[in-house]
Amino acid sequence: MTTFRHKALPCPACSYSLDASTAITGNGAPEPRDFTICWQCGEMLVFTATMGLRGATLTELAELMGEQPEEFQTLMDACHGIQKAKSLTWN
Repeated sequence: MTTFRHKALPCPACSYSLDASTAITGNGAPEPRDFTICWQCGEMLVFTATMGLRGATLTELAELMGEQPEEFQTLMDACHGIQKAKSLTWN
């Protein structure tokens, strides 16, 4: 896996500043329509044509699940892991 630094982009769900992305397959830099995850809130995101971020649509997720099931499962596992960690409370 290769991590790429990019300009800081706000998560559209929580406004967390994201400035890096790691490819789960291949070694390429992110491109428009690539998926990513907010490490703060666990939201599934997509890079836009101008390399901004927006929330993934249900249609896009369904297409990913049908076309690339292993990558879809990896992303979903990461999303659930982040969301579960955020739900933990420390006493």
